[in-house]
Amino acid sequence: MLGSIQNFRAGVGDVYAKIYNDLSPESRLSASALFSNDLYSFKMNDNSDEKMGWRNFIARLKYSTNLSGFRFDVSASCNLFNNLQEEAKNYQSESRHLSLSSDIQEYSLSLDAGKGLGPRWTLDWGAQFRYSSFNVGEKSPQVKPMPAFISRIYAQAEYKASDRFEMMAVVKGNYYSSRNDRYGSFDPELNARAEY
Repeated sequence: MLGSIQNFRAGVGDVYAKIYNDLSPESRLSASALFSNDLYSFKMNDNSDEKMGWRNFIARLKYSTNLSGFRFDVSASCNLFNNLQEEAKNYQSESRHLSLSSDIQEYSLSLDAGKGLGPRWTLDWGAQFRYSSFNVGEKSPQVKPMPAFISRIYAQAEYKASDRFEMMAVVKGNYYSSRNDRYGSFDPELNARAEY
């Protein structure tokens, strides 16, 4: 199989950047981005030209602050991914071209917060909202994207009696919605840890 590959070419590139700014002694704003592009092309012994590759872009913006003992982290992000496969060849004296492309788009917004309540109690809570869309196969008006919406909330209380004993109570809620499915869940948990 490998011996039948001719004129192999590859192009790979990645770029990453991150920047932050301390707006105050208690607040920070940061941004990061990653771009990756991979493309491969070659010719087979049957004179078919093959091409495949993928492209990915990820970006995130985050704001962190402390207000009166409360910790807040707010972030927004996007993830864009594309996959490509092409084939051009002569089949039964006719020129044929196959092109398959799919992409995934994901956008999310999240909030996480917490506060220490004295020397033994800690309280954390937060929420996340995420939208994603999957476009599969040849791009045309007949092929519809498959979107989905995911959300979650949580609250957590931790009690640390000593270095050897602590308890944690957690409540989680999730909701998922797509073109064909919908479901939600609510999960309470209670954990304890002891060392002797």
